[in-house]
Amino acid sequence: MGMFPLCGIDTTKGRPANTEPENVGDEESAPKITKKEERLILTINCHLNPSLNAADTNKANLLLEFQFSDRMIRKLDTEISLQEDSPTTLVDDLVYHNLVNESDRHMIIESLDEVLYS
Repeated sequence: MGMFPLCGIDTTKGRPANTEPENVGDEESAPKITKKEERLILTINCHLNPSLNAADTNKANLLLEFQFSDRMIRKLDTEISLQEDSPTTLVDDLVYHNLVNESDRHMIIESLDEVLYS
């Protein structure tokens, strides 16, 4: 005969009348929980393909493939502007959104330089 902790909870009671409902859609007041990418990149593959819109020669499709230290692979695909986007700004976005580790910044910039400017 053991006592289980969840058995003593009364589920028949509703929400107390004096409380207001939570505002689920209010993103500004909710704290943002972000977890930085801790894994390091082992290998990088970058591919640059012409844009799907053949008339727009200023745009290209960039495919990035990272293999991390735990052997997990992350593939990212985006359309970039060849005149406006630079390797530094692209990597800044990746770090900002916690898709790559800050210490891998220079390795990714070098790979993007080779693909974009060769």
